[in-house]
Amino acid sequence: MTTYIVTYNLGKEEKKYKSFIKALEVIGGVKVLPNAYLVNTSNNIDEMRLALLPYLEKTDSLFIGAVNGEVAVRNALCGNEMLQKLLVDPRKND
Repeated sequence: MTTYIVTYNLGKEEKKYKSFIKALEVIGGVKVLPNAYLVNTSNNIDEMRLALLPYLEKTDSLFIGAVNGEVAVRNALCGNEMLQKLLVDPRKND
């Protein structure tokens, strides 16, 4: 499993993008900041991008990156316990 950070900038009001947010949650996304989710998944980065693109307009921005190391966080929306759960190094569980 890999943890990815998904950030986005939507051209319209976020409430018009309920299906995009739902798609993020379906693939395991946890909201950590207003426009950022962490997703711990066995999907690869291209599969994630393809799963989310249908819910975005052409002018919207999307960034997906693997989280492969240390992070520093303050006031995450999901709380420290959830962050620890999401950011556990999967190699330690082998």
